Amino acid sequence: QMCIRDRSTGKPPGNGMDPNEAIQNFCAITGMDDVGVAMGMLETANWNLEVAINTFLVANEGGMQQPAAGGHSGASHGSGDGRFNSEQLDENVWKVVEDDQPYGQYPFIYVILGADKCIMVDTGSGTGNLCEFVSSTINTAGLPYYVVNTHVHFDHVGGNHDFEAGGNCTALAMSGAHQVFSKNVEINSLCMAHGCSVKAYTVTRWLEEGDFVYLDDTNPSMEHALCVLNTPGHTPDSIALHYPHRNRLFAGDTLYPFTAMHLDCIGSNVDDYQTTLTKLQEFTADKEGIRLCAGHVEANIQPSAIQQVQGLVAEVLAGVNQPVRVDDGYGEYTDGMYSIMMKIPGN
Repeated sequence: QMCIRDRSTGKPPGNGMDPNEAIQNFCAITGMDDVGVAMGMLETANWNLEVAINTFLVANEGGMQQPAAGGHSGASHGSGDGRFNSEQLDENVWKVVEDDQPYGQYPFIYVILGADKCIMVDTGSGTGNLCEFVSSTINTAGLPYYVVNTHVHFDHVGGNHDFEAGGNCTALAMSGAHQVFSKNVEINSLCMAHGCSVKAYTVTRWLEEGDFVYLDDTNPSMEHALCVLNTPGHTPDSIALHYPHRNRLFAGDTLYPFTAMHLDCIGSNVDDYQTTLTKLQEFTADKEGIRLCAGHVEANIQPSAIQQVQGLVAEVLAGVNQPVRVDDGYGEYTDGMYSIMMKIPGN
């Protein structure tokens, strides 16, 4: 099974939600208070909630019309070709959304400005030059780049090459837990399944559990650093990155709402995924106000979502939740807000 994920198509309305629920969720996530506009965008998207949300995120060249729910009402920028739009989440943290047509993944990329480096959490699909966009709009001081990939999928590593080629990238890091898997980019990035390619890049640091990427190497502190957590399940090489100073956990593709999370990819493992969810629940339990920043759809997820997804997986394994879609032995299961594509139990 080579999971072919197209976030630009889906079932109306909104993964099984009725129209009113889809409108409410659209308004809650985007901050839109005009129900008529929300309904119009959903109708245009054939009542696919995720498509409508991402259209809202990337539609305006100048950036977001309104800050997303739970977000920071900061500056925003758009690229001239419409490929990238950014939103400021915190004083030194930005979210960039890539309109990566024709692939339809709409990856979320995070930019963290430190004292001596600009950390990139993932680099998108590579359909435009992300390095040039960030350099001209966010990293205007020209800090050296430090790229960290949450996993090897093409919509997270696609822009790596441009940062290397730009000549101002001091490191490119990713999980060292399964280096053989991570190095097999041609197959395990899923680029072949999606009809795209990933330009060659070189990993210069293989990260392990508990490693730190400091925002200031001269004065290193755990408060101002990203701490690595291994989070296998979606892929064997998945990691999350905890940033204590901003109380954020960059979670990659482990968890996000309204469009299917994938356990149907090469290397996906349901048991590992359950272990990761338990690990993240325990990790976030004593961190009041922490937000999960996903690789798609939402940058301010409450940690209570972890338990909700745990419940969904448990229902699937118990045979309580039935698939809304079946494809080659895999089923898509949903609770209305969270959906997961995984092997049908017993197959």
